[in-house]
Amino acid sequence: MREYLLNYIRDPDTWLSVIAIAVSVIALWQTQNQIKVSNKQHLFDRRLSAYLTIKDLLGSYLTQKENSTLLDNDDFVFNIKMTWYFLMGNLYLESVSNAIEYPIGSPEGKEFSIKMVELIKKAEEIKLLFPAKVSDPITDFVSSYYHVVRSIYQYQLAWNYTDEDPVLKSMTIKEKAKQIGETAYRRKVLDSLEELDSSYQKLLNQDSEGQMKNCIRL
Repeated sequence: MREYLLNYIRDPDTWLSVIAIAVSVIALWQTQNQIKVSNKQHLFDRRLSAYLTIKDLLGSYLTQKENSTLLDNDDFVFNIKMTWYFLMGNLYLESVSNAIEYPIGSPEGKEFSIKMVELIKKAEEIKLLFPAKVSDPITDFVSSYYHVVRSIYQYQLAWNYTDEDPVLKSMTIKEKAKQIGETAYRRKVLDSLEELDSSYQKLLNQDSEGQMKNCIRL
């Protein structure tokens, strides 16, 4: 038996088989390790992209908060565009910032609608990329941001219509406002802005931006 084992060990084919198995095991380990590294890098890239988008939106929100003069008074109609451009003044939304001048069925309006869908999808993606305690305040903020932008767009669409309609365009601003039900549109904008302020405060209280950053680190 001993002689048989010695002959078996001395057999070159035996060593070739052992080497082949060892090489296969090492190759499998390297492949699995590369997959783990690749998945980790992919997660890093997606989290970083989401973080940069949120940072952009937060920057625009704060600019709007510091500079907007949008109040519930007669000047509302004149100041609302300024609020819009503050909120749209970031890399993520600037490509559709001129949509407020166009109807929803126009190429610009359609592009705006697509971007809004992307924004909501971004919020859903963040839920999958970060723990709930981190993502929940962020997704609430993104959702609130979406509602503000949509409500301002709808408000301005109504006013744009008064400038195009042959009957309405000759009326005074107060008469136009009454005809289009401006008060309801305005209330929707103001309510959505309050919701955005509230969601930002929650995000700030929980240091959600800082927590996102901590999750990104490899």
